Amino acid sequence: MPKVVREDIDNLNILLNVTIEKADYLSQLDQQLDKYRREAHLRGFRKGKAPAGLVRKMFGQSLLADIVTRQLQHELQEYLTTTDDDFIGQPLPKEDQEKIDFDMGNLRDYEFQFELGLSPVFEVKGLDGNEEFELLEVEVSDEMAADELNEMRRRASQNIAVEQAGKDNDSLYLEFQEMDGDAIKEDGIVFSFRTLWQDLTPESQAALGAIKAGEKIVMNPFALWQDKNEQYVRRYALGLEDNDTREINPDAFELALHEVSRFELRTLDQEFFDLAFGEGKVTSEAEALEEIRSDIRNYYSQDAYNLLFLQLQDRLLDLNDIPLPDDFLKRWILASDERNTAEQLEKEYPSFAKGFQWTLIKNKLIKQFNIDVTEEEIKSRIADGIRNILGNSPYLTPDLIESLTARRMEDEKEVNRVIDGLYLDKLSKATRDLVKTKPKRVKLEDYEAARKEIHDAIEAKRKLLEPQEEEDMQEEQQ
Repeated sequence: MPKVVREDIDNLNILLNVTIEKADYLSQLDQQLDKYRREAHLRGFRKGKAPAGLVRKMFGQSLLADIVTRQLQHELQEYLTTTDDDFIGQPLPKEDQEKIDFDMGNLRDYEFQFELGLSPVFEVKGLDGNEEFELLEVEVSDEMAADELNEMRRRASQNIAVEQAGKDNDSLYLEFQEMDGDAIKEDGIVFSFRTLWQDLTPESQAALGAIKAGEKIVMNPFALWQDKNEQYVRRYALGLEDNDTREINPDAFELALHEVSRFELRTLDQEFFDLAFGEGKVTSEAEALEEIRSDIRNYYSQDAYNLLFLQLQDRLLDLNDIPLPDDFLKRWILASDERNTAEQLEKEYPSFAKGFQWTLIKNKLIKQFNIDVTEEEIKSRIADGIRNILGNSPYLTPDLIESLTARRMEDEKEVNRVIDGLYLDKLSKATRDLVKTKPKRVKLEDYEAARKEIHDAIEAKRKLLEPQEEEDMQEEQQ
């Protein structure tokens, strides 16, 4: 049987000595060589009639290396999954280990050495409630609620066709036709376009406001808009290119009002309330405003707790300077991606190490609080994200949500992102009772300012860990 012997270098580094004995691989090697001899097509020999010695000479070394390597990988994986210790990274061949020579003429026991990092043993400091954090509470004003209700009405509104124009934001679909007396001029200008009511001159507003959709008036194109020069009118009202220098008779045009569409703010009726808040949940404007206030309070309350958790995370990193197997981690990072360079690693390692320390703290607390994430929770979070993106679309049926959710569940990156978010949300809730807080009611603008100040302070600390250009370092030293 292969054997794995562990040698502790220190509290954070171990050496695994793995021995693959001759008896462990010889039988499998003989079986594979015999199979090759029976199935191989070698020039000069019928299938299955090649001499065993020739097959051994041609294929033996590669088969031996493959069999031993697979047994080695199996033994390492078996050790890692059955041992109670928490390991960091993956085993790396010892740097000074000699290259193995798989010599078919000298079958023997093979010994391998692997370096491996150990997760440090520590207790999380900073959850004793000794430090007090401000917990911001946003004051929800009547104006905030009213503005949000108007925004909801605007999102649920639509353009409707009306007979006559007369209000700002009315959209007019117009067409200029060049005339020859009372008849349309042959090969004359015919051009359709849209414009807004408020862009028209008072005179053209008076003329167009007096007719209905489908009717025509005589109109000077250059008198249609306010503050538009001749070149603009030629291009956007008459459809002429810049190089078209034909002379225009401004009195020879008829203007047709084809269509007027008006943006009407959604009426505060039961149909709107059901669409915006759910069927039967709200029946009046007062109830709608109270529901909005509650939603705003809940939103900023959750955001304030997220901010609190960010501050707690920063505090835990300050208090828990966890030792890491730095040399092993650097080797592992370089080995994990050939694009990484030693020079780049030295610059970026402090930032990486701080992030790795947070990962250790986070995983420790997740285990301590018995936090788990279920498949149903993942599906629910993904479905909520879909609803937030698509809003109150009438096409967003339960079957469509289920179909879109199932499709996203196949995206490993998306699922892992959602899982990480769920773990952090649950960890944030689990630590709230262990943190001493002092509520502070603030106006929205003060909340945003405080939020930015906290983010900026934490970001500044992180920047100190990032690689700096030589000029920046010289400026700091001065």
